[in-house]
Amino acid sequence: MKICRRRNRWVLDFYRTDAEGHRHRERRTFARRDEAEHAAGKIRGTLSRGTYVAPTSLPTFAQLAADWLRSKQHHRPASQAQWHQHVTAHLTPALGHLRLDHLDVERIERLRDALVTDGLAPQTVNKILTTAAAVLKLGARRGLLERNVAQLAERLRIGAGELDEDDRSGARDGRVRPEDVPTTDEVRRVLAAAGAGHDRTLLLMAALTGIRSGELFGLRWADVDWPAEKLAVRRSVSWARVAGDASPVRFRFFAPKTTAGVRTLPLPPELVAPLKVWKLACPPSPHDLVFPSETGAPLHRSTVLRTVLYPACRRAGVRPFNLKALRHFFASSLIMRGDKITRVAELMGHSSPLVTLKVYSHWLRDSESSGVAELARALCGNDAPDDGATHAAAGDGIDKLSRRSASGHKVVTKWSENSPTRGGKAS
Repeated sequence: MKICRRRNRWVLDFYRTDAEGHRHRERRTFARRDEAEHAAGKIRGTLSRGTYVAPTSLPTFAQLAADWLRSKQHHRPASQAQWHQHVTAHLTPALGHLRLDHLDVERIERLRDALVTDGLAPQTVNKILTTAAAVLKLGARRGLLERNVAQLAERLRIGAGELDEDDRSGARDGRVRPEDVPTTDEVRRVLAAAGAGHDRTLLLMAALTGIRSGELFGLRWADVDWPAEKLAVRRSVSWARVAGDASPVRFRFFAPKTTAGVRTLPLPPELVAPLKVWKLACPPSPHDLVFPSETGAPLHRSTVLRTVLYPACRRAGVRPFNLKALRHFFASSLIMRGDKITRVAELMGHSSPLVTLKVYSHWLRDSESSGVAELARALCGNDAPDDGATHAAAGDGIDKLSRRSASGHKVVTKWSENSPTRGGKAS
């Protein structure tokens, strides 16, 4: 490997051996000597590790992205559709013509900034960068690149953008706003206005379990444990179709997205009773569905909104809301009633309680707790009904505090009202 100057350019000249043992001569030209020396150092490292790839044999980003999309054909149609949209609408137009060795962090971050300028939300931009990083990860596994520049690119801060005066969304960071969740009175009125049987039982199931719509429409009667009054969530139905798929729209059953999605939910008596009545009237379904359509197939979310929920909202005289709002109603109601956040996360099928904490932070901030007062009463013995008993309890409650002296001996101190100091006397 040597570096020499030719016609005001610096030329790096070296030989490489391919997988079949054949030697090939390669040349690279640079404007400055330090650039040539830097490239020579990198090439020496890749040659010694056996990971060198000739630039002319590297694919473009568009070619690698097409391979990556083909490798995802067994994933959920909804996920495939989102990835396909990221690649075809945003990544390929900006990066598709570039060879992998021409990609760098600066170029990826320029694309990020351009997407923000085009009006995309920070969360959407970050998801597009994540898709780009997944594409380049395939290239890294194939030994086509040494570092994933899309993974290194800085992500946007969620919720840091300036809000317009007319922007009332306020939920850019994934948090649910209280004004977007129906009240208990509104849900009660909608249930009363819903049609008896199928409609009311379906909405009651959504409100009292917090189940996702896809999980709700995929429920089987075999998932209901009548003696234990439990409901097993084991699958979800999807009607999504990958972009460009010309085949007829059809439903597919999938396992929940995460292991936390596979869960068992309690069925309160107020839900068990109407569910038993509905079972007697439920039309047969080849899929054993709890809420089948007239043909026995799973319901579609848009159909339920159009024929069940929105009409019930109109009859009840309340603002319209969707099925996901009932899921938020369930979770926020449990939080306001003092349920532990870990239990709420478990019932919701969240992958982590951190998700629950983030999404429902408004209710956690607004919920009042008597924990401090209860701690003070337990510590100072203020549970007694009168002052005399209170003082006696205080003496007994913090009666003996064990500690160790410098010599290692156990010392028991007694704190009483008459002690000259808080430490009291050692006894």
